[in-house]
Amino acid sequence: MADFIKTVENQVIRNQLLELLRQAGPNGASEKVIRMAMKKAGSRAEPERIQEQIFYLERKGLVWKAECKNQALGIDMNVYILTSDGIDVLEGTREEPGIGVGDG
Repeated sequence: MADFIKTVENQVIRNQLLELLRQAGPNGASEKVIRMAMKKAGSRAEPERIQEQIFYLERKGLVWKAECKNQALGIDMNVYILTSDGIDVLEGTREEPGIGVGDG
């Protein structure tokens, strides 16, 4: 039963991540912003678990990672952007196993 609960929790986290990135718009959101937004939305997921689910979505082609670096300004971060496939999943025009869409 614990595995089932973890699977469902992961699906919920993935859906929340996709929704968050849709709200972030075309510029996406950094890992830090994603973690803070998830926490503010009431998620109790650990940062490592959130990162695992971001990687899962990236491997599925639902989000895209942009590396933002500027040595002069000391910037070195990853920004995640929702892809057109990710939008399709959220809108229900494409089914993707492992994503809990439309369940609130």
